Amino acid sequence: MLLTPLAVIEGPVVTVIAAYMARLDYFSLSAVCVMVILADLVGDIGFYALGRWVVKSGGTPPRWLARLGLNPARLQRIVDVFDSRGGRILTFGKLTHSAGAAILVAAGIARMQFSTFMFYNTLATIPKKPCFCHNRLGFWSYRWRS
Repeated sequence: MLLTPLAVIEGPVVTVIAAYMARLDYFSLSAVCVMVILADLVGDIGFYALGRWVVKSGGTPPRWLARLGLNPARLQRIVDVFDSRGGRILTFGKLTHSAGAAILVAAGIARMQFSTFMFYNTLATIPKKPCFCHNRLGFWSYRWRS
């Protein structure tokens, strides 16, 4: 199905379009929700991997990030914050569209444990995507009026 790779690239737009098509009975809404959840998680793993790739395990940020202000002291602060409050930060990042990508990359830079990353990321994604499908397009109100 073409929906999943497109949702990895541009999740919110594809989610809205697919939910609208489900509203018109072109797709099953439950299938759309499962596909956009899986696609969202794959995209988030990509952002996490980008963060792990940018800062190698030695802990020294590349020069271009140092020019942007990520010095070793700030990098250590990011690591400490994600060690103590990583779950809350990830949940906040997933629920806000503006900070999401930056927080996912920061989780990778901080080398947050992957299982913890996936747990909190999935925990925040599962309720977010179906709500996005249902509430944005008034799916339930449309169904109840019919």
